[in-house]
Amino acid sequence: MSLTILKGTIVSAPEPGKLDITENGCLVAADGIITGVFSTLPEQYAGAPVEDHGNALILQSFADLHLHAPQYPMLGT
Repeated sequence: MSLTILKGTIVSAPEPGKLDITENGCLVAADGIITGVFSTLPEQYAGAPVEDHGNALILQSFADLHLHAPQYPMLGT
């Protein structure tokens, strides 16, 4: 089993229209599937490697979050 633990400011959308922000939180994924977002890392993960990203935002998303400036005037056409 592959385990990934990311630490930072976790932004998640648990349901449509709702955002949760967990500052200094941990996102845990097993085999590429997110298993949880925690304000403190559960004891079962003690000793596991953690990728600490400081205050960086970590988004649970497959969204493409970029926009090309030259394309902006064409938005909606």
